[in-house]
Amino acid sequence: MSMKKIMLLAGEPSGDLHGSNLASELKKASSQVELLGTGGEKMKHAGVKLFFDLKDLAMTGFLDVIKNYSRLKNIQSTLLSKIKEENINLIILIDYPGFNLRFAQRAQKEGVPIIYYISPQVWAWRKHRIKLIKKYVKKIIVIFKFEETLYKNAGVPVEFVGHPLLDIVKSDITKENFLKGLRLEAHDKIIALLPGSRKRLVKTLLPIMLKSSKLIYKKFPKARFLISKPSSIDMEVYEKILKGSDLPITIIESKTYEIINSSDLVLVVSGTSTLETAILGKPMVIVFKLALLEYIVGRPLLRVKNIGLVNIVAGREVVPELIQFKVRPSKIAQIAIDILSNPSRYESMKKEIASVKNRLYPDGASRKAALAVLKFLQT
Repeated sequence: MSMKKIMLLAGEPSGDLHGSNLASELKKASSQVELLGTGGEKMKHAGVKLFFDLKDLAMTGFLDVIKNYSRLKNIQSTLLSKIKEENINLIILIDYPGFNLRFAQRAQKEGVPIIYYISPQVWAWRKHRIKLIKKYVKKIIVIFKFEETLYKNAGVPVEFVGHPLLDIVKSDITKENFLKGLRLEAHDKIIALLPGSRKRLVKTLLPIMLKSSKLIYKKFPKARFLISKPSSIDMEVYEKILKGSDLPITIIESKTYEIINSSDLVLVVSGTSTLETAILGKPMVIVFKLALLEYIVGRPLLRVKNIGLVNIVAGREVVPELIQFKVRPSKIAQIAIDILSNPSRYESMKKEIASVKNRLYPDGASRKAALAVLKFLQT
C-alpha cells in the first residue's frame, strides 16, 4: 500500500482518548499512513498532526453551539481546505456528531470516503441521524453489539469491534499504594467525585457534589474525598468552587483510573466515565444536569428510559441515576449513604456492574478498528 493520508476528527476528551488509541494501532499496523486532524494531547502524542485542539471545539449542549456557530463553521471550512491541500485519502469521524455530521455533509462533495468510528447515540435520541450516516458515510465501526444490529437493519455498512475501554482502563498502581501516597490509607471510606471533563459541567455539578459530600461526611466522619481533574480544565475552576470548604478533599490531575480504583463509591457524571467506573468494578451514583432550556428541548427527543451507559448496556437500571430536577444534594447523599451502609446492596451492585463489563467484549477493539480502516483503504 502506498502512503495514505488519514484525517481523524475528534472534538471532546473521550474522542481524543479513542482517537489516540486508534492512531497508535494504525501506526503499529502500517508504516504507510500519515495522520492529521483535530483532537487533544493524547492524539498529538500518538502522532496525529493537529490543525485544531479540543479547546477550539469544546461545546456542551446546543446553546454553546449556537453561541459559537460562526467559529465552528470557520473551523470546518479550514478543515475542508486541508482535504485538498494535504491530499487526504480517508476521513475518520470520531463521535462528536453535531460537528462531524455537518462536516461529513460538506466533505462528501470533495469525493473523499468517510468512516465513522464510535457511533452517535442514535439509539438514545435523534434516530434520524442514521439516515445522515447512511447518506454521507461509507462505513461505520461500532463498539456496542446492539449498534451492529441497528445499523444492519438500516442498511448501513457496519463492523462491530468491541469497546476500546476494555484495553486501557486499568490502574498503574494498587489501591493500597495509591492511598498511601496520599496519606489516606487509614481512612475507611473513599468517595470519588467525577463531575466531567468539560468546564461547564464541572461548574454545574461539582458544587452539587460538594454539598452531597458534606452530608455523606456527617454520616462517615472518617471518609475522604478525591476529585478527578482533567488536564484540559484549569485548576482555578476547582479552587474557586472549593473556596471556603472544610471537607477533606484532594484534587488529583490525570489520574482518573487510579482515583476510581481506590474508591469505595463514585459520584459520576453520565457519559464515558460511567463505563470506566464499571470496568474497574466500583459502585456509583450517576448524575446529569443540563441548562433548563436544553433539558426542555432535549427531553422529548430521548428514546431510552435510562441515560447512564452502564444501565443502557445492562438493559435495565443496575446503578442509580439522577437526572435534572432529581440532582439534589440530599437525594445524592441519601442514595450514597444507603449504598455504603448496606453491605448486601453494595455487593449486589458490584455483581451487576461486573456483568456489564462482560457485555463490552471482545478486547482488542482499537486494533480491530485499525485493521478495518486499513482493509477499507485497500479496497
